[in-house]
Amino acid sequence: MSQGLEITRIWAGNTKDSQNRTVLEAEVELAGGAHGKARILRRSESAAGFIRNCLSKVLLFENAGEQEKLDGKLWQAAKELPGTPGGYGALVLSMAITRAAGAGRFLPLYRYLGGTAPPVMPLPMMSMIRGKAIHGRRENWEILVIPKRGRSFADGLFMGNELSRTLKEVFPLRRWEIQAGKNGLKEGIGCLSYASLLCGYQAGRDFSTVIHTDFGYSSFPGRIVEMEREGTVSAALFKAKNGKQERRPVVMDGGRAEEDFLADMAVAAQADYVKMEIPCTEEGMSAGGEFLRIEEFYGRNFQNISKI
Repeated sequence: MSQGLEITRIWAGNTKDSQNRTVLEAEVELAGGAHGKARILRRSESAAGFIRNCLSKVLLFENAGEQEKLDGKLWQAAKELPGTPGGYGALVLSMAITRAAGAGRFLPLYRYLGGTAPPVMPLPMMSMIRGKAIHGRRENWEILVIPKRGRSFADGLFMGNELSRTLKEVFPLRRWEIQAGKNGLKEGIGCLSYASLLCGYQAGRDFSTVIHTDFGYSSFPGRIVEMEREGTVSAALFKAKNGKQERRPVVMDGGRAEEDFLADMAVAAQADYVKMEIPCTEEGMSAGGEFLRIEEFYGRNFQNISKI
């Protein structure tokens, strides 16, 4: 039924986050009073105008419950704008519509997207160390950690937090700067190994590592679902569903999308892994908090054996 789910207002604008980065924000309001808001990091501020002037005309008075239909219209309209602003505008508006439709049906987002089956928590794939390319001579990279022995998502976050705090103490001792590529991937792995020993963890036994570069994930056989690349919520869920049907591990990667939305998407898609920031960052706390709320409500139904 579409009663109360007609889109009556669409708003978009640019704000700043705690690190003074530009954030594209969109809000959708429905006839029944429900509304949904979504945010995504952006370097350009032109996408907000594209939403207000173009995308809003495509969606006004449509039924927010028809997600696939609306996402198709969004993606088609976004193609009319050369470059990435149109694509980012379509993604953030797709996220806002999803939130509004879930609220209009009085359902949490992961339940609205995932149905009535009990949710299964994914394994956190936490970004620990990043290195930047130097003068274009090598690609950007990051080292990701996946817990192997925890019984719950909370246990995995605890391990990531402990490793992250210890790494911050190790970097000055080894004269290594976080998020700088001066000493390269090899020393980054060495720092992580040293920090894990200080915490009482052992690589391979307690956690596994994955290297993510500009060219993808090293030695990872799974299906990577990047929301930015897919462009809409429906497309991301479709790719995750295909990965599950192929019996391949699925990683949900939100990219610049807000982390709490990523948490609901990962649970709804029954993803095996979710790529997220370390828990002690603002972004990591946002995603981690949403995962913990879901886990607390349903109990511990955790994929506790890493496939890596």
